[in-house]
Amino acid sequence: MTWPGVDRDQAAPLLAQATALCPYAKMARQGIPATIDFAG
Repeated sequence: MTWPGVDRDQAAPLLAQATALCPYAKMARQGIPATIDFAG
């Protein structure tokens, strides 16, 4: 993903928290492998 104006050190904890709260990510943790990578 790209996040203009946000560097990797700022984005990593925010993405981790969003992934923990996201219902789609919760479903994915139950059997569908998924990776979120910061490209900025």
